[in-house]
Amino acid sequence: MGIRIVNPLLHQALKYAAAGLPVLPLYEPRNGGCACGDPQCKRPGKHPRTRNGVRDATTDRETINRWWRESPGANIGIETGGKSGIFVVDVDGLPGRQSLRRIEVEKGTLPPTGKVLTGRGCQLYFRTLGRRISNSAGQLGKGLDVRGLIMGQFGGEQARRVVQGSGMSGAP
Repeated sequence: MGIRIVNPLLHQALKYAAAGLPVLPLYEPRNGGCACGDPQCKRPGKHPRTRNGVRDATTDRETINRWWRESPGANIGIETGGKSGIFVVDVDGLPGRQSLRRIEVEKGTLPPTGKVLTGRGCQLYFRTLGRRISNSAGQLGKGLDVRGLIMGQFGGEQARRVVQGSGMSGAP
């Protein structure tokens, strides 16, 4: 009986898909740049490898297996919005934390929800509850962005860490 080595990125992408979250492969950071090969890439490790971008996101196991066979180091993108029923508030740095505190003082404390640490802050995961949620940058406050494509997991040293339960609250 042989040893079966499982790609941890593929394994995680399949877990997201099994939970109903459509995924797609993203280019990964490589040698201080991006695996896409563009030396001027503005979004290293954060843009889709697929032809139709986020529109290609799927929960189909065969497609996901094929993508990670072709690009085993690919980052995982999770489509948010209509298909998945979730949206993410990206809280960037001190300005984002201050804006979030200001909103909570004015509107009340946010409900407990999924939270992931990022390099500059965190991401808060919420269910859309059937509402249409649009992408925005800074509209909620400085350092707060609403995202329609998020990184599900980075590989290697940039790995994100879930710091609060995987449950998600409804849109506040």
